[in-house]
Amino acid sequence: RGHVKYCGETALQHMDKGYSVAVKKLGTIGVTVEIMRPGTRLPHEISIFSEEELKIQAAQEAAAEEGSE
Repeated sequence: RGHVKYCGETALQHMDKGYSVAVKKLGTIGVTVEIMRPGTRLPHEISIFSEEELKIQAAQEAAAEEGSE
């Protein structure tokens, strides 16, 4: 499973670029590589939570806030 992002904000923010040159007998070869960083969440990837999951998250956040005070 792979994604190739050529343009837009996604390509600018989440892609690392590399460039190298190889000099061979018959000429010079330039290679450009673009790799998406691991763990990147793309804008079109969404998560849908059930009401129960939202309640659990809210309770965990409230408990974390009480513990930090």
